[in-house]
Amino acid sequence: MNVLDCIIIGGGPSGLSASLTLGRARRNITLFDDGTNRNRVTQASHGFITRDGIKPQAFKEIALKELENYPSVSYFTATVTEIIKDIGNERFTVKTSTSQEFVSEKIILATGIQEIFTIPSIRKFYGKSLFSCPYCDGWEQKDKPLVVIAEKEEHVLHLTKLIYNWSQDLVVLTNGVQLSKEGKIELQKHNIKIISEKIKDLIGNDGYLQKIEFETGANNYKIGWICCPILLSPKSIC
Repeated sequence: MNVLDCIIIGGGPSGLSASLTLGRARRNITLFDDGTNRNRVTQASHGFITRDGIKPQAFKEIALKELENYPSVSYFTATVTEIIKDIGNERFTVKTSTSQEFVSEKIILATGIQEIFTIPSIRKFYGKSLFSCPYCDGWEQKDKPLVVIAEKEEHVLHLTKLIYNWSQDLVVLTNGVQLSKEGKIELQKHNIKIISEKIKDLIGNDGYLQKIEFETGANNYKIGWICCPILLSPKSIC
């Protein structure tokens, strides 16, 4: 079995960039991508110079086309299921969902992070009309009335302070969590309304959020929506 210089796990921007750099260095590498990139739900990627507004899939296609120029780079659509380190020779054996095995001197984990939402229905709208990164999508939401969904006080205060530069018409939904007296005062100084009622459901069509229903029966309507997911490292594959 041929021993690779490096195996890269994850076909997002980081994994693709690492593949390009190592390919240009004439290293024998293999890139594994299972197609579950975090940005796959995004309509357009922003803030990347020369590619502002590009669709994530189009970005990936351009990157993979560029990698074809480097014969030492191989690309596989597969999930890495196990990584085994050989203590004797410091090499790694990688097993995949396609029942293949590869051996490499080095491993680069470019698997990114996972997003966890305590309100499951957020997934139906996330990336199309409900966003988590103001720097990615704030420009398109500028000067609109915005709802901020966040359940931890530190997230509420951080996110509202950040978003305030794009829009000063904000309402905070804490999904049943009560903010401290100090937290409420800080938001009230900027005329930011706080709704602490428990959220029942998010309502909309075709990925576009139209309203939020509360367990009390009340509704909230706004034009733009921002949420704060819980960010976790991906599950271990080692």
